[in-house]
Amino acid sequence: MSPAFRIFGAIALLSVLALAFVGFVYAVYRFLGWIWNKLPSKVLSIQADQLDKALAVLLALGFFPSIALYGWKVAQSLINIIPTFITDLADFNAPDECGAEASKTENGSLSGDVATCVSELAGGLARLAGDLAKRIVDALNLTEFPVASFVWFLLAAVIATQVIGLVHQEITAGTIRSRFEALARAIPPKTQQRVIFTVLVLVSFYLGLTALLAIPLFQDKSRPQQLTVDELVKSLDANILPQDVFDKRFPADLPSLREPDSSKPLEGFFPRIFSSEVDRSRRFVQDLQGQWTSLRSNGSTSPGLWRNQARDAFAAGINISVGSRQTAQHFYDLLQWHQKSTQQLQLKLDRCRSRIVASVTLNSQSLDSFRSALDRMSSSQDGVQTEELLNLLRGNARSRDYEDSRIACSYTEDERLPFPQRASFADTLGPVGTYTRWLLDTQQMPVVIIVGLVGFSLLGATVSRAVRASTDDIRAGLTLDDLLIVVAGGTTAAVVVFLAAYGGLAILGNAAGDPNPYVVFVTCLIGAVFSEDVWRWARQRVLTPVTQQRDTAEEQKRESVANQQESG
Repeated sequence: MSPAFRIFGAIALLSVLALAFVGFVYAVYRFLGWIWNKLPSKVLSIQADQLDKALAVLLALGFFPSIALYGWKVAQSLINIIPTFITDLADFNAPDECGAEASKTENGSLSGDVATCVSELAGGLARLAGDLAKRIVDALNLTEFPVASFVWFLLAAVIATQVIGLVHQEITAGTIRSRFEALARAIPPKTQQRVIFTVLVLVSFYLGLTALLAIPLFQDKSRPQQLTVDELVKSLDANILPQDVFDKRFPADLPSLREPDSSKPLEGFFPRIFSSEVDRSRRFVQDLQGQWTSLRSNGSTSPGLWRNQARDAFAAGINISVGSRQTAQHFYDLLQWHQKSTQQLQLKLDRCRSRIVASVTLNSQSLDSFRSALDRMSSSQDGVQTEELLNLLRGNARSRDYEDSRIACSYTEDERLPFPQRASFADTLGPVGTYTRWLLDTQQMPVVIIVGLVGFSLLGATVSRAVRASTDDIRAGLTLDDLLIVVAGGTTAAVVVFLAAYGGLAILGNAAGDPNPYVVFVTCLIGAVFSEDVWRWARQRVLTPVTQQRDTAEEQKRESVANQQESG
């Protein structure tokens, strides 16, 4: 095609890239504006008839947050596709045949150069569209879609919509109070008391058992003697090839392009055509050599960087966390991750080199065949037959092989295996860890002590009347009036015991160091049951000595004044 057409194509491509970039920036701006401005206004301007559905959906998402997390990851992946697609579009080049002069045959059909240009251009655009479609499918990541959580989310949303709608109707009609009163009258008082008693006992048992479960895990300070940072580094070094072995297995130089014998000169326009084909093959080989050099450099340096990353993560995990089981699991996960990542990269190098060698061989063979065909056609007088034969010889095989080789030698961060994180205590407990993760993930013993304090104090305060009753006719139940009095008295008494134990008062003895958590829990439980005795003890231990010291100080002051008067 003419140079003017090539300039026009370059300007058109530049315009498309500029529009794509501006559109991407504008889309990001509108998305952020919607998040920070439009979304709050949309939420605040929800119509009354849609409020029930909105609250139900939010409530269901609160129970199943994996749905929202999946949606956010998909949105993030889709946005990341846009700059990558713009880069691929900028790297897209027109085939070499499009640089030749456009011509037509005698019957008015396009010449072989133009037909080949159109064919290869269409193939390149199709590969670009196919790559974009593949990235979109990968961004959706349907294999990680939480199907079970989505089904439960739909069920929870449907039920919550009906319940919220019913309550909303009752509030609007002003009959909600009468409904609750009728419901309260329908339930016998003893049943209400037993329900309150049961709920408090279950909650206190849950908090207490959660704290009891966390104490032995946090107190386990043992570490496997063999699983140290130095031992991990030695194990990871075994996965890294020495530099001489790496250079021998993956040499830097690739086979060069073998050009055909040109001792017999070509005639007419055939030298220009052959020279164009040779230059095209040379560019292919040079580009693939650059791809190989980049991938080889990555393969030489990445295993060492991954080793340092694993070493730092393991050392940080030992310093900030406890637990021999977590340490052993993290050691094994890091070792497996480094080994698989290194093997994956080495396999990528093997495939890339094999693909490039095959591509160089194909280009050399194609040039030989093309040179022979030009020698045979140099004496041909049929121009139409010559151009058709040239069109067949100069097909898309080498272009497709070059694209496949370039893809085989590309290595992106998306291909890397995810870095293993140190497992928490909850991850090692199975189903039990799911319901205690909120406390185990803190890895703080004071938090465990406080949670256990609340649990056992509630338990002691709840059963205090049954424990202290002198008759055999005891029924499990608490009235609403008793609820605040019993819970407040028992919990505050347990707080006194807790502060006394950690404040150094002689309730648990004068031994140095932190008190035993189990002793603190049992003391809190007893203190919650016998709260009056605890407050009486606190008065004797704290207020009585203070009063005695104050009286003694006043007596000494009076004696000092009297002595001064007598001496004067």
